[in-house]
Amino acid sequence: CPYVLSMPVSLYQSHLVPVLSPFAVQAFHKFSLAWKPPAGPLSPAQRAYVEGGLFVGQGIDEENRETLVDKLRREATRSYVDLVQEMFALKGELALAYINLQKEGKQIGGVGREPGSGTNNEDDVQFRVGQVVLTPATQRLRRAHAEALAAALLRANPQLTEALLSFCVGALAWPDSYCCRRTLRTAQRITDLTWRDPAFTEFLGARLFATGVAALVQEPKWLVGMEWDILAVVQMVYLRLVFGGTGLDKMAGESRPPSDLPRQFLLSLPGLSPESIASMEKTLQESNSHKDHKDAIRDTLRLVIEQNATSGAAAAAAAGA
Repeated sequence: CPYVLSMPVSLYQSHLVPVLSPFAVQAFHKFSLAWKPPAGPLSPAQRAYVEGGLFVGQGIDEENRETLVDKLRREATRSYVDLVQEMFALKGELALAYINLQKEGKQIGGVGREPGSGTNNEDDVQFRVGQVVLTPATQRLRRAHAEALAAALLRANPQLTEALLSFCVGALAWPDSYCCRRTLRTAQRITDLTWRDPAFTEFLGARLFATGVAALVQEPKWLVGMEWDILAVVQMVYLRLVFGGTGLDKMAGESRPPSDLPRQFLLSLPGLSPESIASMEKTLQESNSHKDHKDAIRDTLRLVIEQNATSGAAAAAAAGA
């Protein structure tokens, strides 16, 4: 991570992207196999790759071996999730680019404005945040760095972009609460950075949105307590793609051509009809409350859950007969 975060912006294309691209591609491939190994018997080399290179003595039983493999898989994935978060300025020192210095920092130097001089020195006011000292001026430089890094991650190389986007979607389906919770924040950041660009419509509308909806409908146990975070991602993608932006986006003069992908995905689910989707969209358009939006989406998806439960009960009854 220091290699990434300390790299001068001018060297991103020549030094960062060529190194990071194959690394990200290999990381996603390896973690995908680690969480969902291929079916059938594996050769020793294949098993070592899937298990992260773990070699243990023959004296260990299979249960303890699986425990070790699971621990290694989780620790490696969590480390990579943390790295991705740092690269997108969601944790670590780069995340300080987006904090409110007045609220989260402690002023330790600078006067802001010299009395009677008419000189504005607000950029020189020093704030301590943890062990870091920032001024508004240095924070702007840090933010420019964060924005340039995000642009390199998402637009400099198609292989790098695809590997990061695929990891973001994949990690939401892997049974680890730590990874899922933090990946949801990454998904929100990527949505904020890419929703205006039609090139990301397929990722947002067909992959990220579908993964979020599937999580809400299937309710896996490792996502317990994250329903509102998932709803936030689903809500944001729907508003920005289907309606071309949120109310605040449009007030700021930002919009994009609408896309029907999220709506069509919902219409493909059992239990949903054009009328139920229209009712949900009416709330999304008429209310400015995030809670109202999330409640409307959740109530709509409950129709899918109820339909699945009914179908499952009917299938079980038929099998019993």
